[in-house]
Amino acid sequence: MRNLSVKARVTIWFTLLMLLITAASLGFVITVGGSMMESYSLTRLAEMVNDNADELRYGKKGLEVDDDFEPYAGGAYTLIYDEAGTLLYGRVPAGFNPREPFLEGEPYLVGSSGGDFYLYDRRAEGGRLWLRGVLPLSAAGGFPLVAARLAFFILPLLVLLAAAGGYLIARRAFRPIDKIVAAADAISEGRDLSARIGLPPRGDEIHRIASSFDNMFRRLEASFEAEKQFASDASHELRTPTAVILAQCESLERGERTAAEYAEGVAAIRRQALKMSKLIGTLLQITRLE
Repeated sequence: MRNLSVKARVTIWFTLLMLLITAASLGFVITVGGSMMESYSLTRLAEMVNDNADELRYGKKGLEVDDDFEPYAGGAYTLIYDEAGTLLYGRVPAGFNPREPFLEGEPYLVGSSGGDFYLYDRRAEGGRLWLRGVLPLSAAGGFPLVAARLAFFILPLLVLLAAAGGYLIARRAFRPIDKIVAAADAISEGRDLSARIGLPPRGDEIHRIASSFDNMFRRLEASFEAEKQFASDASHELRTPTAVILAQCESLERGERTAAEYAEGVAAIRRQALKMSKLIGTLLQITRLE
């Protein structure tokens, strides 16, 4: 991780965060949604059996079933038995034991050779008939399985989209940093002291940093230009007295001179030397001020 770029780190962090959020959300949906779906299925099972109980008659002519009777709806089956437990009407779901004893009350779960089933039993026609609702567990709790299958396909897609989106956002956000680094490298190598980042003014942190760097580069360039001008001016100011001193020395070395001429030449040299000393002192004072 230490050798990764900031863009790569941001992308990895964003991807992991999205993966965690997506997984937690799907887990919540599967858990809560499955429980709600199961509760709804059991409620619907009881309602279907109670509604079907009003659609049948059992008398001297035997069992009469109205057209509104629903033997199968929403994955649940409704079976009709007589008092002895003989199946009179309805289709038994595959794997279910039709001889399962009756237990009137709330829906309950039983195991069978073909799997687990929710049952809801109630008496009808004054106790002469039994109505049984049969709901396979896979139909009652099928939502988590469906959600898990969807998650298996959706989750990788979301992770890929999060990674791609995070990388694009990070690359665009850190693009000014590349310009800052390029400008700093150009100036540090001495190629171009006038190099600027030149980002448009904005309120975010990176653009404010770029503006601060541009101001720093501008002051740095001005400092170098002032130093160059200072060196040029100092050279010019020192060149004149040096030329005078050299000229006087050459003149005094050419031949015999009177004492007055020697005194005049030495005085001129002294004046120029004092001028140079004063100029050097001024330069040293400016350097201390800088």
